[in-house]
Amino acid sequence: MLIGYIRVSKEDQNPDMQIDAFKKFACEKLFFEKISGAKTERAEFDKMISILRPGDTVLVWEISRLGRSAPEMIKIVDEWFKMGVGLKSITEPFVDSSSEWGDFLAKFFLLMADSERKRLIRRTREGLSSARARGRIGGKKKGLTAAAMATAKNAVIFYNSKILTTNEMCSALKISKATLYKYLRYEGVEIAGWVKTPNLNRD
Repeated sequence: MLIGYIRVSKEDQNPDMQIDAFKKFACEKLFFEKISGAKTERAEFDKMISILRPGDTVLVWEISRLGRSAPEMIKIVDEWFKMGVGLKSITEPFVDSSSEWGDFLAKFFLLMADSERKRLIRRTREGLSSARARGRIGGKKKGLTAAAMATAKNAVIFYNSKILTTNEMCSALKISKATLYKYLRYEGVEIAGWVKTPNLNRD
């Protein structure tokens, strides 16, 4: 049975986009709650846990929705895999327990994402402080869909880990090399060995 779990924080955007995405996967059961990840009590999550059986698969928007910290989420994923419960992520296609590397990639990504999240929060705060000092206000980047932006964030995490090759990153994210580089540049990542081609037709 495919079971969907949606958790958004009270500060999150309208959850309709996520709900619409889950409907496309035709989940037999869907659990939704609007609550901060820091909360220890998650009624809907606990309800979902209580009905899980071997052969079930849990579908999430992103695996960070499963818990408050990387160690906690890795423990959850580990327990599910031992039970025979699968895990899939809509915005992280490499997180798929049915694939050969699904278990490893899920745990690896959780560890890297936790570190990268803290680094991004720090850089964002520093950037906003600098922008305010110059009289500018930070804003949301434009040009990518929400799902593409999530993939772009994941691409940065994989790239900065320096563990996977370019082909392995593309395979895990299910994107082409051109798209990978596009996403990395979108996120402001300096790509080793990549040189922007000058526009020779410019007047």
